[in-house]
Amino acid sequence: ATPAPQPQPATVGTTDTSHPALADEHTALDGGIWRWISLALALGWIATVLLWLGNRRRRTGAAQQQPRQKPASLQPLKKAVAAACAGKDAHLTKNALLDWARARWPEENVTSLSDIASCAGEPLAGEIHRLNDALYDGRESGWNPDALRSAFEGAGADAKPRQHNEAQVLEPLYKT
Repeated sequence: ATPAPQPQPATVGTTDTSHPALADEHTALDGGIWRWISLALALGWIATVLLWLGNRRRRTGAAQQQPRQKPASLQPLKKAVAAACAGKDAHLTKNALLDWARARWPEENVTSLSDIASCAGEPLAGEIHRLNDALYDGRESGWNPDALRSAFEGAGADAKPRQHNEAQVLEPLYKT
């Protein structure tokens, strides 16, 4: 009698062809699931881009539709700066100066005391630098609120923004 043939172990990467139904199911799972995952990721990416573009259009459309706000009156803001200086509160003075400068120079993007100092003339710019140093140096004793108030009430409070010197402006990165 002849011995029965021993089954050969399956090697990695081959499919069992003795059962065609198993081979088709195995191939369907390998190719089908990744197609669906790829399709879902692609649709998610497209949806994200469309939502981003829609949001961007809404923001620019809303910005164009908003009427330009009438600048706030400078007189109450000047009084707030003087009161903050009189109270010798550096943080309150900084906030009052920022509010005043935003109303005074709406075309400038004033976000810091340094921005105000670049728009204001001397001696106000020097006093603002001293206030800025005192706020961020940790020693509020470095600034003189009375000197800041007198510089503010002087010619500095009515200063006009400096004209940008054409020689100081950087040339564009790419020339057309």
